[in-house]
Amino acid sequence: GQMLRSLQSKLSFTKESPVPKKEPKPKFLKEGWLQKQGDLLPTWNVRWFGLADNVLFYYKNPKDDEPMGEIILYDERGKIFASVMSIDKGKKPNMFNVVQGRANFSLSASTAEEKQEWMDVIRKLNDQKQRYLSRSQVSFIQPASPPRPVVTQPMETKSTDGLKAMFHYLSNEKKVKKCQSVARRFIHRRRYLALVKAASTFTAWVTGNKVRQSLPPVLKKATHRKNIAMEILQTERSYVHHLTLCDEIFVQPLMSRQDKAIPSDLIRIIFSNLPFLLMFQVEFLNSIEERFSEGWHPHRKLGDVFLKKISQMKLYTQYIKDYDKSMDAFKKCVEVPAFLNFLENAKKDPRCNLLELPDFLIMPVQRLPRYEMLLKDLQRHTEEANPDCQQLLKALEQMKEITLSINEEKRHADSLVRILELKGKVKGSARDLYSPGRLLVREGPLHLVTGDGTPKAIYAFLFNDQMMCTKAKKQQEGIEQSKIISRIIGLGFNDCMFSNRDSKSSDQSIRS
Repeated sequence: GQMLRSLQSKLSFTKESPVPKKEPKPKFLKEGWLQKQGDLLPTWNVRWFGLADNVLFYYKNPKDDEPMGEIILYDERGKIFASVMSIDKGKKPNMFNVVQGRANFSLSASTAEEKQEWMDVIRKLNDQKQRYLSRSQVSFIQPASPPRPVVTQPMETKSTDGLKAMFHYLSNEKKVKKCQSVARRFIHRRRYLALVKAASTFTAWVTGNKVRQSLPPVLKKATHRKNIAMEILQTERSYVHHLTLCDEIFVQPLMSRQDKAIPSDLIRIIFSNLPFLLMFQVEFLNSIEERFSEGWHPHRKLGDVFLKKISQMKLYTQYIKDYDKSMDAFKKCVEVPAFLNFLENAKKDPRCNLLELPDFLIMPVQRLPRYEMLLKDLQRHTEEANPDCQQLLKALEQMKEITLSINEEKRHADSLVRILELKGKVKGSARDLYSPGRLLVREGPLHLVTGDGTPKAIYAFLFNDQMMCTKAKKQQEGIEQSKIISRIIGLGFNDCMFSNRDSKSSDQSIRS
């Protein structure tokens, strides 16, 4: 009995037993960052991998002592080696799989070279393990040893030795079972925590999606309003930046040139009043940035900023009217070698970002319609109770009026240029084609049907007060083709009848 108690005291697990030390971190043959697909959810996480002794450990951080998990490359029970396969068309670039039995681990490297290095190291380690096992399985035939002589012992000696062996076996079995239970609890605990984490992640995603869908319309409008306001700020900064680049790279160098190789009058026509537009836009940008200086909230106003500056946007009228003349002057300057060399040198400036001079010149023409579109979106996502709503409506109406006024003035200017051009080409009874308030509405080929029903091909010019029918004169050598007046029809429409005889034909018929 005393011997049993002494054995139990030596083999029992007590609180006073020393705590086992942590095993040191193994030395890795290769280590580095890889992306690993999750086991429960198909999400990709960045982990620190280390390869040592046919086991691929992965950690959350390189300094961690305990690995988050491991991939066994050789199963000693089933005698199965893990295989490595390259995935060319995977969800991630540089992807490869490590297959161990039924388990499949998807990994992704940052570069193709790193992916190939990992695959080569794992395959090389498997080959070494296979060669080692093949050498260790070679059996050698040894000579039979002579039988040992049977030594008889007293009965008491046999019984005491058997009792010691029995207690030794039982104590070791208890140790093994306790270690197994601890390992099982650890594995179950880790699996449970992984399931809880995956479930919480999925629940948070579903909840967040439901919350976003169940937002009230007021919050949705406030979010859209903020995004549109930020777009106004960002596009205005980009616009002023490009105008500043155009002024620094093109306007100032060309205006300050002393040589007469590039005509200065054409340069003034090309840029029109662009420097004045830049001065206005810088001031307008400062006014917008003041509203964003203290952050943004749903009741921040922007309509009053546009109302204060919208009257000065009539500067765009002159620029848009002269835009066609600007392009014509640009085409003439391109024929000058000095101007071409200047454009080539300016194109090499990295600030241009592959933009050329016409790309900069078209920006002011496109800016006013962009203002109208942004104001319309901002007013649509503004609540009626918001004090900025009425101001945005007024700003939008005034912006539409300015846009229509500019378009109308440009149309009048183009019509006047065309009328003056026709005055020098048309010959006949209409000597004084120009008249105050007269506008060219449309021009094109027609068929004039006279009283006897014979159609004649003409070229008609429709003005707002009359129609001029002409026919082309045969072109002679060295003489430009001109128009000869055939008839002028006053647009009283009392004695005129217009008909479309053939709906499939684009030519119209006129009966007078």
